[in-house]
Amino acid sequence: MFSYYDYFSRIDAIAKFDQPVIPQLFSVLFFLMLFTLGVGSATALTSGVIRIIHDQFPSIKKLHITILVCFAGFLSGLIYVTPVRKSFKILYTIVSSTSKTLLKVILTQARSLTHCLEKIL
Repeated sequence: MFSYYDYFSRIDAIAKFDQPVIPQLFSVLFFLMLFTLGVGSATALTSGVIRIIHDQFPSIKKLHITILVCFAGFLSGLIYVTPVRKSFKILYTIVSSTSKTLLKVILTQARSLTHCLEKIL
């Protein structure tokens, strides 16, 4: 089982190597690992969205769908690197809390309706 103490003790052990090259090597390898993980996840997500849109609208060229999805991702990413991110965070918090409450109400009503229909039928 993984624990945070184990993680930090390994980092501390790597930092205490005698050669000054080894900690920098591990930091570069760690960065490359995270970069590869991020790029792979983004590629999988984007290709999944492109495939879904292409399956729904086969008449549109895949290149056009790819450009549209990448541009939409770029625009949505601009929110996080501009000063508007603070107001967006507040708006997101309000909408997400309202959406969760609404989803709970809908699921509860669906469950009670299913229960009533089972009793009747």
